[in-house]
Amino acid sequence: MAALYGMAVNTSEAIGLSAQPHGAEAHQTLLDRTTTLDLPAADIYAFGETRVAALGDTVRLAAAEAGYDAALPLQEIFRQAKVDRDYALGLDVFVTLHNLLLDTELHMNTAFETSIDNDLVMVPVFEGGFYEPVALDGSRRAVFYGGFSGQEAHFGLPTQVYHETFPGRHYLASVIRDSDLLLFRKAIHFPVFEDGWALYADYLAWEMGLYEDDPHANLGWLQSELTAAARMVVDVGIHTMGWDAQEAARYLVANAGIDRAEANEMVLLQIAQPAEAVAGYIRYDFICNLRNAAQSRLGDEFDIKAFHTAVLSNGSLPLPLLEEQVWNALEWDEAVGVEIIQ
Repeated sequence: MAALYGMAVNTSEAIGLSAQPHGAEAHQTLLDRTTTLDLPAADIYAFGETRVAALGDTVRLAAAEAGYDAALPLQEIFRQAKVDRDYALGLDVFVTLHNLLLDTELHMNTAFETSIDNDLVMVPVFEGGFYEPVALDGSRRAVFYGGFSGQEAHFGLPTQVYHETFPGRHYLASVIRDSDLLLFRKAIHFPVFEDGWALYADYLAWEMGLYEDDPHANLGWLQSELTAAARMVVDVGIHTMGWDAQEAARYLVANAGIDRAEANEMVLLQIAQPAEAVAGYIRYDFICNLRNAAQSRLGDEFDIKAFHTAVLSNGSLPLPLLEEQVWNALEWDEAVGVEIIQ
């Protein structure tokens, strides 16, 4: 212990890469690697702030439509929505998750032309809300680990299911597994691809009408996306702009409406994993912009099912290569010139 205390004297209280020699350059390198793009940290920060502001306005509009006071702090709006929608207790948590899975499977043919074998197993665990894909050799089935603390807020359960199963991570992994790609292509994983698709799946669930009859779950989805956008800002704030942990946590509480304890945990994770929180939202935005470009180019001939097949059929790809593959699949004569950040 004496040796550890001796080392502590020479450590810095600064938490970000920017406090280290060439730290800002190192952070930019990590951003380039995780996003598979060449986006300056300052542009990512500005884009994140723009999205946080826009999503905050969307949340307040949705809150007003659901009967809440839109002038309240975001944290209070979300707290009231969680309480009003009530909680799933005991075995009802498992039943709720199972029913959500069945419901979203029934809607998949409205947006996808590729069907998959449903080999998904749901396992309740205390700290749940994550997914493990099937083993490539078939030795292990795909597993969705649903949160089962005995008291789960309905507010966030639908988005958890859509994000991790259908049309999110499980559907993506299953399409790649069942494809004709070579084994090494199936095994390659770019976090920007998987994380971004999961965020896009949350939005797609809204388009498919899965939140239509549940304004509280709709607010849960919006908070999830708002948090993802806010984490982009926090990442650059910590590792390029020199924010401390308190400033980062306060930003998440004020702008994403999450609890301070959750914000503190997110900040610790982002301190340890520079640039990781940025990739998913950048890819989500990339898919949306690519889709908008396709709709603009193809007009009435645009087919959302064919677009999704083009996005998924070549496996996990860096974003520039994904764009090229989508052009080829949709038989475009030339690049559309997708804006990376709008």
